[in-house]
Amino acid sequence: MDIVEPETAYMLLARTEIVKTLTPEVAADVRSLFGKGYNLQVRILIGFAVAKLPATAMMWTNVKADQ
Repeated sequence: MDIVEPETAYMLLARTEIVKTLTPEVAADVRSLFGKGYNLQVRILIGFAVAKLPATAMMWTNVKADQ
């Protein structure tokens, strides 16, 4: 699904202000894709944060028991 030309896509990744120069329909599609990408990024970061909890719990040591 190509929304914009590759050159425009590279310009969008460099400077998001380019969205203002697009047609309203294309700009809406681009904003939607940026939003979906941001949401995916946040979900992945939350997944890594949740995965760190058991790993941290397994590394936890009791200082009194070590002495």
